[in-house]
Amino acid sequence: MQSYLAPLQEALSASGEGTLEFALREYTAPALPEVDALIRTFREKGSDRALDLLLRGRFQSFFGLTADESSYGGNAQAAMREVARQDLSLRKGNRTEAVQSREISSTTSPDYEFGQDDIEEGVSPEAPGDFSTPDDLS
Repeated sequence: MQSYLAPLQEALSASGEGTLEFALREYTAPALPEVDALIRTFREKGSDRALDLLLRGRFQSFFGLTADESSYGGNAQAAMREVARQDLSLRKGNRTEAVQSREISSTTSPDYEFGQDDIEEGVSPEAPGDFSTPDDLS
């Protein structure tokens, strides 16, 4: 098989006109105003990453972009949010809920104005006045 392909390759390479490189060098595509408008719109809206993916022909990645991922800055922010969400400390139980939950964390907030360490147990506070309705006002 090698013996048949070698002369063919030599014949095509000798003239240079039958090679793929020659065809790619000589091919020109007509300019379309619609494509130029699309590229200009992506640049004006700051969708630099989406434009790069589209021009490279990575259509699956392009059509899978979200609004945040269409720019390099937005993509970096989305990735940082995901890292922060995944980097939370894990619990002993319900680990899958910790990753899938929208609540990031919760804590009790101590009130530094009011300390409860000196409160007597079992004593109810007295009201500062009598809030019952007097008989003569009813």
